[in-house]
This record gives sequence, C-alpha cells and structure tokens, in this order.
Amino acid sequence: MLLDSIASKTVRDRTPMASYAAGGVAAIALLGMWIYSGMGSSVSDLTDSMPEALSAVMGLGAGDNYLVGELFGLIGPIAVLIVAISGGVAAVAGEERNRTAGLLLAQPVTRRQLVWSKAGVLLGHVALVAVVLFASSTLGAELTNTDLSVSGALAGSVHLFFFGAAFAMFALALSAATGSVTKSTSIVAGVAVATNLLGSLLPLVDALDWVKYLSPWHYYDGSDPIVNGVIWADLAVLGALAVAGMAAALVLVRPRDLESVDQSKRFRMPAMARLTKPRLNNVFAKELSDRSSIMIIATTYLAVAVVGMAAIYPALKDVLADFEKELPSGIDGFVGAGIASPAGWMNAELMSILGPLVIIGLAAFIGSKGMSAVAQRNPLAMVRAAPIPRRSIVVASVATMATVVLSVSAGLAVGMLIGSPLFGLDLGVGNIVGAAAHLALLGMAFGAFAVMMAAATTSATAIRATAALGMVAYFANALLPQASWGETAVKASPWYYYFSSDPLANGPDFVHLAVLAALAAAASAAAVWFYDRRDIAA
Repeated sequence: MLLDSIASKTVRDRTPMASYAAGGVAAIALLGMWIYSGMGSSVSDLTDSMPEALSAVMGLGAGDNYLVGELFGLIGPIAVLIVAISGGVAAVAGEERNRTAGLLLAQPVTRRQLVWSKAGVLLGHVALVAVVLFASSTLGAELTNTDLSVSGALAGSVHLFFFGAAFAMFALALSAATGSVTKSTSIVAGVAVATNLLGSLLPLVDALDWVKYLSPWHYYDGSDPIVNGVIWADLAVLGALAVAGMAAALVLVRPRDLESVDQSKRFRMPAMARLTKPRLNNVFAKELSDRSSIMIIATTYLAVAVVGMAAIYPALKDVLADFEKELPSGIDGFVGAGIASPAGWMNAELMSILGPLVIIGLAAFIGSKGMSAVAQRNPLAMVRAAPIPRRSIVVASVATMATVVLSVSAGLAVGMLIGSPLFGLDLGVGNIVGAAAHLALLGMAFGAFAVMMAAATTSATAIRATAALGMVAYFANALLPQASWGETAVKASPWYYYFSSDPLANGPDFVHLAVLAALAAAASAAAVWFYDRRDIAA
C-alpha cells in the first residue's frame, strides 16, 4: 500500500508535464498532417533536397516524407526526452530538493523500493508519449492520406519508447548518485544533444562510421524502423542501456545520505530553513530551483532546433518556392506568409507552432504548479505559516514563470542569431529580438492566465483551461480572418498580437507587445485578487 502511495504521489507530480508533452505531440501531428496534405510532390522534394547531414540529424529515412520525418525524428524524441529527463532527475533529487525524501523513507519502505516505484511511473509516462504519437500519427495519416503505414508508425513508436526508457533510467541513476536536479539535468541533456550530433554527423566521414554505434540515437532511428519495421537488435541495445541505468540507480541510491542534518547547507539557493523569514526572494528562489531542469532542457532544445532549421534553408529555398504555390488557401493564418523567404521558413517551422507550444506549455505548467504547490498539501505549505503576504506568493509564481519563459525565448533568439549569419538568412538582429519578445510576452500572457486559474481553482483545472484557451484562440486567429466579419473579431485573440504583424520579417510591433504585456499584467492582478480571497486551508 505504501508503494502504491508513492506511485500515486509521483503520478500526481509528473503527469501534468507528461500529458502536455503528449498533447503537444498529438496537436503537431494532426495539425501538421492537415496542413501538409494535398501538397503532392513538393513535400517529397523537401526531403530529397535536404543536405545529408541535416537528414541524418533529423532522422529522415529514405522512405519518410518530410512531416513524418519531423514527427519521429525530432518532435517525438524531444517530447520523450523532456518527460524522461525531467521525471528521472525528479525521482530522487527532486524529492530531496523538496525535502520529501526523508518523509518517504521514514515509512517502512526501502530506498530500492522507492526507486522501483518511481521508475515504474516514469516508464509509464514515456509510454504515454509513445502511444499518443502512434495514435495521432496513424489517425492523421488516415484522414489526410499521408504516406505512413500503421506498422511503420507502430515500429517507430516502439523504438521511441525504448529510446526514452534508456535516457529515463540514465537520468534516474544520476539523480540517485548526485542528489542534484540541476547537475543531473545538465549532464543528461548534454549527453542527449552530443550523442545526437556526434552519432549523426561524424559517421558521414567514412573513417568514423563506427562512431554511430556509440550513440543511442542510432539504435532509435538509424535503421529507419518506420520503413523497415522493428529492429530487435537495436531494441535489445536500448533495453540493455535502460536496465543498466536502473541497476546503477539501485546501487547508487543505497550508500548515499539522501538528506543531511544541516539542510541550510544542502539547500543553498532555496534554503527551506529561511522560508520562515518574510522574504519574497526565498520563495522565488525555491520555485526557480524547482523548475531549473525543465528550463535547461527547453532552452537547449530550442537553441539547437533553431540552428538546425537555419542550416536547412539554403538547400531548400528553391524547392520552397514551388512548395509555397501548393499551399492551400487560407493556410497563411497557420504557418505565416511567404514560406519561401528566410523569415517565412523560420515562422513555419518554429514560430507558428513549435515555439509557442513549448513556451505556452512551460508557462502554463510552471505558473499553475507554482500556485498549487502552496494550496495543496506538500512541503511548500510551510510557506503559509510564514509571515509572507499571499500576494508575494503570487508574485513569486509569476516571476518564476516569466524567468523560465524569458530564458527559453532567449535560447531561441541566440540560436537564430547564430544560425542567421552562419547560413545566410540575413534576418536582422532587431527582427530576431522582436520576434523573441513577441513569443515571450505571448507565453507570459497565457502563463499569467494559468496562475490566475490556479489561484482561483486547482493546478489541473488551470492547465486544462489554459490549453483550451490557447487552442481556441489559435484557431480563431487563423480562421476568423477568412470570414467577412472576422477582421475585427480576431483581435480578441492573443495570437493576433503575437503573429499578425510578422515581427520576424517586419520587426517588433510595440503596440502589440504592449497589448500582450497588458494581458499578462491584468491576469496577474486577477490572480492576486482571487488568491487573497481564497480559503486554502481545506
């Protein structure tokens, strides 16, 4: 029963992130297949025109079309890695950081039992992303006549699960060994990026072909399972890595002191011992420390993804001109206009769907969890007993959310600032910074809405409400302008102020930035009002 309780706690703690990652995968799969359907040979031309190096990095096999390659070679692995790494490092190090490890181990449960229970839930969340990718990709392929077989999608999803399991257990082992969320996250995320680049690029040199066998990415998609089916030998290698990681976690967690006596030394940044003092910065520091792993992963991912997309463009710009001619009527609202231009390409690949999805998801998750951590029964409930005004807790939650959003947006901007001159996109520094600012304020607006909903209700309700609002507002912005009366109504959508002025091509629109900032400020003020009047003692 105690193990069931530990598993239930882990499910409550980690399911929101896993659910959002899975939902994001489904949204990109279904929306992407709808957008790319009916474009004929242009999609295949995109894949055929890609440089060999970029095709290798993205996992685009010879039989894949461009979108399927992106889903299984880029979107799926990143979603799984976010779930696997954040959940793995939180399994032990996160409990220590939150000072719940001692409470769990004070019960008649061993450290190894704790690790087993955590690992089971973690693998379940990895499986959730893989299953959703399989279901959404096959459904989308059926509805849009996309060239993707059920057996191919199943094989790719099975490989994805084993790939995620390997990194999840690696993260769990580091979490058990170090007790540091930040250190564990940095190492695992670094290994994931390094093995992807080294395992895909170095083998392009004949003398270094053997290097690919050192990369887990090779065993995920190196044999192109979408075309060739399940490769059992590759799954055996990934499974062995997962088992080795699990074994290491069981061994490493046993001898280490999970909680030192002097907690003020263990928790230097959020120092739980200092939460009894009426200082806002202590609450903010704890919240930011709690979310540091997700921030590191997302910032690194977007920066690398942006550079990769910039590298693709020079080889595709001629093909994109024909591709643009085949875009269905009214599609500009979804992917932006002028996809053949550098700004149009980056808008379509990053700024229209992927970037906002990552930013809004993080903002909603972090904002809502920051508030619910105080309202629910967990270690941060200690804050309620401290002489800290309620509004300070709201401010700390908003500040944490805004810091993470700014960090991830800055990662995107840095990637673009590197990739633009390096690959001749000539986007302009002002335009890049302006586009990142629009993205950051869009995220803050939705994140502040999530804080407001969490202050008034619960974290789960806040995340669902924010996701629903984001989706409705997105489609309203894309579809309403096609109606005769829609030109005015569309201005009710926050997406209008993010995307309509095309800041990456035209520079920042300060009026639109001001509107987004005002929306974020209004939602934050409403959160303070709701939380001041809420009974959180129940």
